[in-house]
Amino acid sequence: MNRDVKRLLWALRVLVAVALVGALVWRSGVLEPAALTLTSWWALALALLVLPLSLGIRALSIALLANARTRVLTAAGAMRLTLVGAGIALVLPTGPADAVKAHYGYRTEGHAEDIVVSAALDKLTSLTALCALAVVGGFAIGLYAQSAVAAVALLLSTVPVWAPRVVPWGLVLRVIAPGHTADSAVIEAVSHPPLARLMLVYGVSVLGWLATFSILYLTMRAVGADLSVGYLFAIAPVTALARMIPISAGGIGMGEVTLAVLLERAGVAAHVASQAALVALAVQVLLPGAIGLLLLASSRHQRTSATSQGNDETISTSA
Repeated sequence: MNRDVKRLLWALRVLVAVALVGALVWRSGVLEPAALTLTSWWALALALLVLPLSLGIRALSIALLANARTRVLTAAGAMRLTLVGAGIALVLPTGPADAVKAHYGYRTEGHAEDIVVSAALDKLTSLTALCALAVVGGFAIGLYAQSAVAAVALLLSTVPVWAPRVVPWGLVLRVIAPGHTADSAVIEAVSHPPLARLMLVYGVSVLGWLATFSILYLTMRAVGADLSVGYLFAIAPVTALARMIPISAGGIGMGEVTLAVLLERAGVAAHVASQAALVALAVQVLLPGAIGLLLLASSRHQRTSATSQGNDETISTSA
């Protein structure tokens, strides 16, 4: 695919995102004076307090995988990588965003095999946890077709975990860490995390999603959307999966429109459902993404890994 086609596709995705968010803004009525009324400031404040916890759990997940062989990521490094990933995800679809995040992690932390393979496994384990919650939630609210799709996605997401050799890790390293000589022994070790650690990562991923859904519930309460916790936790995984459909830039708008539709289905007024989706977008997506882009823009010193065993060569480049 040539560069012009890529630019055209990116521009189309931006237009889709703008159109979807614009539709929500129009339906929410927030353009009218005093149309957006926060009925519960404490709920919004609590959502903002839970956000760092949610991000911290996600940072813990990738740190558990990256540090399985040797200490690669510090707590600060894992949080920075998580935030930068959120920033990159604002402008790129899921697959390319994950690749750029892994490349950034390699350039800043070194240890190409540990970072690149762990970033991929972190995405897969997170997807598995989300799909498991989506299967349960879909059945709970009668979205049987979506549950079936989520079940298939769940099974597919586990294949690279129990059969890592199906992934051409050497090729992946050449693309994401160009110029680095991959160590097959290290790739083998990192792509086969101990079962106990892998189960721990799955558990952490579930907790991370539950924290994310808690933020979603609190943002709904902030605008006065009256919905039971059980129904919200049932539909939340479906909205998160919708965001991964690579139609709009960063998936922006896809999850929000899905959320608004499902809220209306549950009896929430159309304008309130749209307001809830917009507030959730601002808190869950735009805020951490903006912080991540600022961190990415301020990165001036980068490190590349000279060998797999940590003999790093430090270089300085301008961001």
